[in-house]
Amino acid sequence: MENWTSDNWNTNAYVSGINKIVPLGMYYYYVDEGDIENISGVIGNCNAINSCWFTPIFSFADFDLAQVPYDTQRFGKAIGSLDTTPNVKRITGVKSHIKDLGTFKKYNVNRPNHNLRDWRNESRLLNFPYSYCMISDNINMPLEVRYHEIFPYDVTDNTFKIACSSMLSDKGSYNIFVRGNKGDHLGTMESLMSSSPTEIPVSSSAYAQWSSTQKASTNQSLMNNLQSLSQANAFSQEGINLQRKQSGVNTMLGVTGNTLSGIGNLMTGNLGGALGNVFGGIQQGINYGQQMQQLNLKSDHSHRAYALGQSQAIGSKKAMIKDLNNTPRSMMSTGSDILFSLKNSGARIDLYRYTLTTQYKERLGDYFAMYGYKQARVMSVNLRSRRDYNYIQTIGANITNKYINRTIPKDHLRKLTEIFDNGVTIWHIDRNGGLFQNYKYDNVEV
Repeated sequence: MENWTSDNWNTNAYVSGINKIVPLGMYYYYVDEGDIENISGVIGNCNAINSCWFTPIFSFADFDLAQVPYDTQRFGKAIGSLDTTPNVKRITGVKSHIKDLGTFKKYNVNRPNHNLRDWRNESRLLNFPYSYCMISDNINMPLEVRYHEIFPYDVTDNTFKIACSSMLSDKGSYNIFVRGNKGDHLGTMESLMSSSPTEIPVSSSAYAQWSSTQKASTNQSLMNNLQSLSQANAFSQEGINLQRKQSGVNTMLGVTGNTLSGIGNLMTGNLGGALGNVFGGIQQGINYGQQMQQLNLKSDHSHRAYALGQSQAIGSKKAMIKDLNNTPRSMMSTGSDILFSLKNSGARIDLYRYTLTTQYKERLGDYFAMYGYKQARVMSVNLRSRRDYNYIQTIGANITNKYINRTIPKDHLRKLTEIFDNGVTIWHIDRNGGLFQNYKYDNVEV
């Protein structure tokens, strides 16, 4: 990862959350909104793309990136859709795989400013099952959150953080969670898991497929063909030149012989023989000229055949490349309906609060104010958890105070146990003064 002037196909990335170099086994690239116009040609043509997915969590600032030119030497340039050599952003490291997305208030209610009975003072109504919330990205199944199960994490008691965890993968998986939910601050126990794929369709061109798998062999085949044509033309020209030389020598010898024979005939007075020798020399000169014309024509045909062979071989390759560029794109991956989901969700995370209607809250608030909350457990009873009075009802009360056991008869102790088992209202006269048996005021928790 030291030299990123070109894409060296290193398969490691530094992950800060894990604090070490991790062999990924795949090569990841990041495309932000500003790159869509330039990179769309790559996504629509490169046959080496395994998957392309939308990440609603990661952003430009979450990665260590290196800009490298798209390898057009390997994958070529599809005419009409990839006319330039765009830069692609190679992911060399992940700065953090967990990030905070926002905050929300735990209890979204205003306490009353009077002391009359009011359901808003009943904390039980603010918690599950009477009140709870759902966190949803409007794509996957929502996460149910119970307020009373959230413990503070780096915020005030009534404000909590929604966070997300994600990591590089070929599916773009992520999970959304509430920090401190059931004591879990990293989302390892309960979270909204991305079960719906966020993959975007990716296509490949036949030209890119050929360029990355057969381009070198095709170019070599063309070079071999052109070399064969050139060699055949050279052999043909050498043969023609040899025939020219042989024909010139033969013609020269023939003319020389006729000339000497003609001179001999003249010296002996054989005029007819001398004329025959003259015409013989002329005929040899004419034959030589005709042979030269035939050889020149043969040489011209050889050159034309060579040029035609060259043109046909190069034209055949150009036609093949044109056909490859005109071939409809083939789908590398069909993708998912993430675009439909993003349209419906508004590309945001929502918090939905669920609770009872005010009418039912008032009824339950009156009931809780008079009788308190049911505790399905063995516990020491707090007799003074309310300001004005406490309603206590037990099942098999076990009164074990050592002072009571020593000073009260067993029959009285049994009677006292029956009183608690049947239910009893204990009024706190020391607190409410003259409010004894007055249910008008709110019996708030203390």
